[in-house]
Amino acid sequence: MDKLIADIKAVVFDLDNTLVSSDMDFQALRQQMGCPPKYDLLTFIDEIECPVKTRAAHQQVIDHEMSDAKSSEPMPGCIEFLKFLYQENLQTAIVTRNCEPATTLKLEHNNITIEHVISREHYPPKPNPTSLLALAEKWELPV
Repeated sequence: MDKLIADIKAVVFDLDNTLVSSDMDFQALRQQMGCPPKYDLLTFIDEIECPVKTRAAHQQVIDHEMSDAKSSEPMPGCIEFLKFLYQENLQTAIVTRNCEPATTLKLEHNNITIEHVISREHYPPKPNPTSLLALAEKWELPV
């Protein structure tokens, strides 16, 4: 194993535009929902006071994510790099703000297998560090 690689114990990826392509237009989605440009979209949706409107807004995001998943492609070098990490026995994970169904579809659509996949249903979405802390604990690695 290369000396530089020997110090690496695990690799945690984002999903969109890191492992697979994404054409999600968050600016347009924010405009459709009336979310201010610099405000976190998921937080904005969760703060909607009407439960019916909240569910509808979450479904709108999910619909966009599912559509995006169907058109995604592996990023250049992704498959080869994942094979290399596997050969080097490095722990790998994905932490994404995508919903679990869209994440699963993206991975299946692009023939990507990673053992640990964390979506927004599992832990609070990024940038909250809880998912990374859970992975470090699971892998018994220092934070």
